[in-house]
Amino acid sequence: MEYHEGTVELKEIFRMFRKWAWLILTITILAGLTSAGISYFILQPQYELTTTLLVNKKPTADQLVYNDIMANEALVTTYAEIIKSRSIAQQVIDTLHLPMSVDQLDSKINVTSVDKSQVMSISVTDHNPALAASIANTVAEVFRAKIVSLMNVENVQIVDQALVLPNLQPVKPKPLLNTGIAVVVGFMVGAGLAVLLEYLDTSIRTEDDVRRYLEVPVLAVISHIGGETAEQGPALVPAAKVDPDPPRLAVSETAAAKGGTGPVAKG
Repeated sequence: MEYHEGTVELKEIFRMFRKWAWLILTITILAGLTSAGISYFILQPQYELTTTLLVNKKPTADQLVYNDIMANEALVTTYAEIIKSRSIAQQVIDTLHLPMSVDQLDSKINVTSVDKSQVMSISVTDHNPALAASIANTVAEVFRAKIVSLMNVENVQIVDQALVLPNLQPVKPKPLLNTGIAVVVGFMVGAGLAVLLEYLDTSIRTEDDVRRYLEVPVLAVISHIGGETAEQGPALVPAAKVDPDPPRLAVSETAAAKGGTGPVAKG
């Protein structure tokens, strides 16, 4: 079998993963357990409550025309920016006596709208669902009153107020998702570390290693005996280590005449 530099055989990959399986499994399990522990016992559950608004003038006797609808749709983007303004946030803080800054409140509020729609959603995320609902509803009320003085129009209506339902589920953290991601990342880290350790390990243990790294055939395999354990494996004797012209042994004539059998080395 020929070995070429840079060639990675599939069986070598399997051998490597089998050798370092304990390391990969340990890192993977630790990553999963750590993520699950943080998600379940350390991170606070966060709840999201939403108030829905409709940007639309009250219909008159002539009914709304198409241009009015298009104008209302265009105002949705402007209204979203006004809702996130510091003046609205400060008024909500003063109304509810919230122990937080404007920036902290702003980080809890998210305003969204459906494309080409007159509907807006004000969502508030907090670990206290009742407080999140109260903030969402107050933002909607403050904005509705503020827009009258700012733009001299009354075209904002509250469609649905935020309510705390009995079986409300937190939006984050998501323990199962976090744990799954941590397991995948842990496996990748463990596999990468195994590849690195295998790359740094330059010891020769098998006949294949001799042929691959020394590029010489194996002349003999000598098993360990006596006090050596079987785990040490056989001793390999590469052909390159054997003297191609070893000393020859012969019995000299003098020794033969005296009945001796002592060998005499000849070059």
